[in-house]
Amino acid sequence: MKYVIHSTLTLAMTAATISLPMTASAKPSVNDMSGCVATLDYVTAKLQSLPKSKYDKADRAALLDALTQYRAFIQDEHITPGLLEFNGGDQAKADAMQQQVTDYQNQVVASHDAKFKGERLYTDHAVMIDGCYTKAPMAASQTPMMSAALQSMVKMAQQK
Repeated sequence: MKYVIHSTLTLAMTAATISLPMTASAKPSVNDMSGCVATLDYVTAKLQSLPKSKYDKADRAALLDALTQYRAFIQDEHITPGLLEFNGGDQAKADAMQQQVTDYQNQVVASHDAKFKGERLYTDHAVMIDGCYTKAPMAASQTPMMSAALQSMVKMAQQK
């Protein structure tokens, strides 16, 4: 049963990460992207807090790099411009709203802390990040990096 779930999850993740990006008119919401950033922040902090011997050094470094790049992409390409657009180009209002977004992200991180106990990663987070990537993919040239990172994350999560 464990193998079937793993194979299904890996297949679903691979299919989702190589799926075609959404059309230009279907922008993901700032709220959705804020939740994604919170999940990326949680996984990054969790991975950094774990003993260095817990996971393969190269896999760990590649995953941290991919998470950092994807977080910056979401913030720079979706959240910041979305807040500015929502506030009619008023930078001061967008900055104030960014603080509210950050507060929300901190609450999501705290809820992940409460839910996901133990010194390990969980496949749930790989699935969440994959869902984010499906909504807001980076350039096509970045897809192999994200796909490999998510596959590494699943492998790490299985190493209980």
